[in-house]
Amino acid sequence: MKRSVGRILTTHVGRLERPEAITRAMAAHPAGRPEDEAFEALLGRSVHDVVRCQAEAGIDIVTDGEFGKPAWHSYIMARMTGWEWLDDGPRDAMVGQDRRDFARYYDDTTRDGINYARNPEGKPRIGFPVFTGPIEYTGHPHISTDIVNLKAGLADVQVEEAFLPSISPGSVRFENRHYKDEEAYLFALADALNEEYRAIVDAGLVLQIDDPVITAFYDVMLPDIDLNAFYAMAERRIDALNHALRGIDPAMVRVHVCWGSWHGPHSSDMPLERLLPLLRRMNVGGYVLEAGNVRHAHEWAVWKRHGIDDGRVLIAGVVSHSTDTLEHPELIAQRIEQFAGAVGRENVIAGTDCGLGYRVHPDLAWAKLRVLREGADIASKRLFG
Repeated sequence: MKRSVGRILTTHVGRLERPEAITRAMAAHPAGRPEDEAFEALLGRSVHDVVRCQAEAGIDIVTDGEFGKPAWHSYIMARMTGWEWLDDGPRDAMVGQDRRDFARYYDDTTRDGINYARNPEGKPRIGFPVFTGPIEYTGHPHISTDIVNLKAGLADVQVEEAFLPSISPGSVRFENRHYKDEEAYLFALADALNEEYRAIVDAGLVLQIDDPVITAFYDVMLPDIDLNAFYAMAERRIDALNHALRGIDPAMVRVHVCWGSWHGPHSSDMPLERLLPLLRRMNVGGYVLEAGNVRHAHEWAVWKRHGIDDGRVLIAGVVSHSTDTLEHPELIAQRIEQFAGAVGRENVIAGTDCGLGYRVHPDLAWAKLRVLREGADIASKRLFG
């Protein structure tokens, strides 16, 4: 994984709004990814274009926009066996303290469509995915296509590096009705996901682990949270993640842990001070964290107090997906400089809070990526001369 040597590098979390033709094709297919030549050709062209657009926007560490996935979490359904749709599955939407405290806000904004937040998966299917049999990874053709498409796009651009996101075992939200307990279930997921992780890293790409569920559980367990029980739950999931990462160089892995990609108050988000010990348990080389979100913009000071482990990189979200206001390059530069002062300039990469796709209008998403580059250039001149 590259570091900011001589200038501040830029990246983002991964998801960008894809062409509508891809979304329509995915929505019409039961597994979310058609298996025909016309779709594969469309997907390949679209990834090539989005890689070029990222490079033109000044992004140094690029990805495929997650175009080959219906969503960051549900994509895994097409890559694993052992599950089925049941009509008596879990109906728990992980409603946390924030949504309880501001229930009318969420009801009104959802009903009126006040915020730009779209669900490209379309209407939810009737039923719930439940694991009723042994888990096996069958996604080799899909991850191979993702790798091939991204590398084809990279052949025509000048960038520093590329990454592909993949879900963590602890963020797979299917109910378990097969394995004897949660630990056995999580480690079965880890064994399966290890195959996807290895494919990405063996291809010379950085692996990004998407793991937002740990912080979501914190919110759900409020107001009377038992911190010991919470940490025990989180540590089980991290142990499973580390098992999934076995045999993989941590320097090729970055983990994205966020406080959810929705627009809202985020009044009960887990403090970074409490999250940091969990991050340090993960066998990864980089952290991708929100820092532009106004509920977390102050937490650069946490890094100043605690520092960063040797060899690790902080990919700080200095541009937010949760506001339609376009950040000023000078503000971005100041945020970068704060992190550089806390953990060292070479250990900071400028990024986004979460995926921009479907959370802000695509025109605004690309504008945010361009000002990210502008802000990084300003900070680079001050930090490196």
